[in-house]
Amino acid sequence: MMSNVLDNKRTDALIQSVSGSTAGMLALSLVYPLQTVATRMQVESSADYETVPQAFKHIIQEEGVKGLFSGLGSSWLATAAQQGVYYYFYQRMRDRLGLADQTESIWQNLKTSTAAAIMTVLIVNPLWVISTRQTVNKSPGTSSSSSSSSQGFFSTLINIIKEEGFSSLYSGLLPSLILVINPAIQYTCYELLKTLLATYFLKRKGKNPTTDRIAKYTFSFLEYFLMGALSKTIATVLTYPILVMRSKMQVSKEKVVPAIIKTWAEDGWRGFFNGMDAKILFSVLNAALLMMFQERISKYISHILQSILMRRSLSLKK
Repeated sequence: MMSNVLDNKRTDALIQSVSGSTAGMLALSLVYPLQTVATRMQVESSADYETVPQAFKHIIQEEGVKGLFSGLGSSWLATAAQQGVYYYFYQRMRDRLGLADQTESIWQNLKTSTAAAIMTVLIVNPLWVISTRQTVNKSPGTSSSSSSSSQGFFSTLINIIKEEGFSSLYSGLLPSLILVINPAIQYTCYELLKTLLATYFLKRKGKNPTTDRIAKYTFSFLEYFLMGALSKTIATVLTYPILVMRSKMQVSKEKVVPAIIKTWAEDGWRGFFNGMDAKILFSVLNAALLMMFQERISKYISHILQSILMRRSLSLKK
């Protein structure tokens, strides 16, 4: 029974969940200032946020370096929950469809990625509403830099519910649900790149690229990083206007159509791409680091479990 633990599908899903959460938090910690700048640029219309350098300068002048890390704690929590939930459901659905030990088609990967992303949005959206409010330093009932980030996670949560009602925790839910195509595109591109590159490298080494060899092929840190970066770039560019609308709705609680009309009236079509340069840089670095860390951490956890099981097995034989 003990020797079969690593073959248990729930154990595999749990490994992916834990490694995804850990990798997500590590990656976010390294590039969070870019997330802060991108979010501010998405929701602020002032001249101080027209370019990435201006945004950095303004935040540091007004709030100090710590301003670049506004809402980091809640973002850690949201990221850990998002990555953990996503990887868990993603792995479980692959297992249920019998895809865990074979190379998936693009369509199969798209279906499992999208379904996992929808489940994740429904569970994690309130955490991202709180995180976004703290990142832009706006709490319910205030209009300027205030105490949202200094209040802490639970204080912000309580104030949102008191001032705006529980439903406000699901502000931006519609664009968030639409944005499930972002990770779906990202992970589909990532898996496709892994398959293509593994096939290419195996052929170069004179080996037959069988399904099993492709699935077990181990890339270098740099290769994981580059595949993650490219897949996230494609996904971010294709979905960025929806991301801007989500940020605006999470801060102001506007509906989709009014948010679109207001953005167009204030900034024209460019308003739908405010902060895209900072967001692409953040998303690419964050996703690339996430993929790189997640692949390594999941293997590390598996090796630890294997060692523990081998030791227990030997002790039982004695």
